[in-house]
Amino acid sequence: MEGERLVAGLHCGEVLADLSAALDGRLTAERIRRIEDHVRDCEACKRFAGELTASVRALREALGEPPADPQAETRLLERLQERLREETQPHG
Repeated sequence: MEGERLVAGLHCGEVLADLSAALDGRLTAERIRRIEDHVRDCEACKRFAGELTASVRALREALGEPPADPQAETRLLERLQERLREETQPHG
């Protein structure tokens, strides 16, 4: 990732890779705390995390999925991650 920073002991790529797991509670409390510390001090990751969280919530609501359904969140986050990978692949 171009311009990747090391904040709170984590690189931006590590944080982005773990965001979906953090949102659905699949990480340890310590890992989530480190991600939160990174996101708080990294503007690029803060913006992305906010957009991802808002997207997940909006998709859940649009699909009538309950917020506490881990499988629904996992499915939605997988779709978002796939879309993100598609959009960040070098074109050419």
